[in-house]
Amino acid sequence: MGEAARWLGVAPHVLRYWEEGLDALKPPRSPSGQRRYRPSDLQLLARVAELIYGRGFTLAGAASALAEGLPASPQAQRGSDPTRAAGVQAALKEAESMLSWLDRRASALAEGENFGPDEKAD
Repeated sequence: MGEAARWLGVAPHVLRYWEEGLDALKPPRSPSGQRRYRPSDLQLLARVAELIYGRGFTLAGAASALAEGLPASPQAQRGSDPTRAAGVQAALKEAESMLSWLDRRASALAEGENFGPDEKAD
């Protein structure tokens, strides 16, 4: 279980929780009780991780999507986009700038001040 958890980047308790919520995920156990994930189990776990972490599904939603045969996202099918993180960072910086501007404007309006039409965000 530890190796599978490290491979997916999740804690072992997450895998135990997923096993409880997914009928299709029942790895065999060794005589000592350790889980023995098969390649098909690992593929299923990767798909579940993509649905939950990549697409925002709940575990129940991921289970339903898998049962209905929902295809993998185009990004998951082709692999991760190395420029995505930079784009997300730029969007986050822009959103933070806009929030800062909105906070200043709300404070000014609450104090009876008025912004001119040419007042812009940072």
